[in-house]
Amino acid sequence: MPAFPQLAQRQPAAPPLARFSEAQAVAATRYLDDMRRELGRVDNWLEWLDEDKRKGEEGTYARHLLHASDDGAFAMMFLVWRPGQFSPVHGHKTWCVYKVLAGELTEEFYACAASGGVRRTGQRARRPGDVTTASAGISQIHRLGNGGEGVAISLHVYGVRAAEISTGVNIVMNELS
Repeated sequence: MPAFPQLAQRQPAAPPLARFSEAQAVAATRYLDDMRRELGRVDNWLEWLDEDKRKGEEGTYARHLLHASDDGAFAMMFLVWRPGQFSPVHGHKTWCVYKVLAGELTEEFYACAASGGVRRTGQRARRPGDVTTASAGISQIHRLGNGGEGVAISLHVYGVRAAEISTGVNIVMNELS
């Protein structure tokens, strides 16, 4: 039985394979751009979230499933953030698109550090109507949350089945102090 070649012995990708990889990246970017536009076109998303669920929960932000596609291609969730509630620092196992519906969220950005963790590199306020995308992987590490005084609500679309919404989305990262 032949042995598998060692990684150091592998050749760089042949030009057709490199072009295929580039084409996949372009297709993924176009898909996220299309999703951003579609999510942004609708202004009345909150009509689909019961009034009692708009208050949030103590301890952590609340998630409420709005829709999951029959083929498992995506799931849509409302996230309700009380003041001071933040996600962990994370990358994504899958693509994500989110729109701020009410209140204001703070998105903090991170980059991998040579020592193995991540360091904060900046932040941006996300206001109602803002639509943001993230591709799968750790090239867009962030933390999202409510640094304000009122409740904030966002709608997130993830490329996972509804059953995988808790485990199939985030790649939690360790922040360096």
